Amino acid sequence: MIRETKKLLRFEKATEKRIDTLSRESLYFSSASSFNDLFDVIVNKNQFEHQVFDMESLKLALEKLYLNFNRCDWPLNSQVLGCVSDWLNASEKYDDLDLGKGRVLSLRQKSSIEEDLISSISTVFEEAPICCFFESKIEDPLMWAHYAQNHSGFCVEYELQTGIYNSYNISRGYEVLPVVYSTVKKPLEPLQFLLNPYQEAIHALSTKSVNWSHENEVRIVNTAGTIGNDLIPDGVSISKIYLGHRFSMINKEFLESILAVADKLKVELYVMAKNNTTMELEPTPWSKAKVILGL
Repeated sequence: MIRETKKLLRFEKATEKRIDTLSRESLYFSSASSFNDLFDVIVNKNQFEHQVFDMESLKLALEKLYLNFNRCDWPLNSQVLGCVSDWLNASEKYDDLDLGKGRVLSLRQKSSIEEDLISSISTVFEEAPICCFFESKIEDPLMWAHYAQNHSGFCVEYELQTGIYNSYNISRGYEVLPVVYSTVKKPLEPLQFLLNPYQEAIHALSTKSVNWSHENEVRIVNTAGTIGNDLIPDGVSISKIYLGHRFSMINKEFLESILAVADKLKVELYVMAKNNTTMELEPTPWSKAKVILGL
């Protein structure tokens, strides 16, 4: 049986830490709050309302969903569920008793409970461990200039196993999110998230401005992990390594390390050569490139 795969690229700076991560067959998962796109994930922190239903009806619906719900399936976690419970137990009127705790709630206390709930939802996205890949062409000079230290870094090609109906054969606990590019993106509404957490999370983490569309980004979210290094999940494998055109000139001290990694992982190594006539980059096998470079 022939396995279908999707080729993904990850451009890297040439640093000891990045090369070591590659050698350990690991990926670095970072948080959306540190990404280049300032509009990557926006949670509406100033509004706690719904455009269609009144708050009393919403609370009744959410009570049915959450009061006896204790499963922490992503994107829900114990902090969000705890804040939802506090919010549902808080009375609508400030001079009524909070039935869950038997005390009177002041206006400030009610406001604080809502702020805590919105903050817990924001944290889900701000701290979601994400690793970004691209389906752009390896010859794309913009990607090399932007993400690979101005052509002096390297790029790793990964193969992602795909299944039927555009699914992905990847370890449990990971979500593969091809990014959708749009001219409009509404901030995540906390109440909308509580009504449909999974779909709202997918939309929030996989929608970006059309200004980034040349990247053809694909994200892998480590829903059970934390920010930092983690082993490459099953269903993802390293297939090739490409060195930027300036790699051997600027980062000579890392050349032996990257050669050793390519040998250890048994993957093909290429160098991005310049074609001065067509003004294009061309991947050249290392065996040929090292002769041209005099190495």
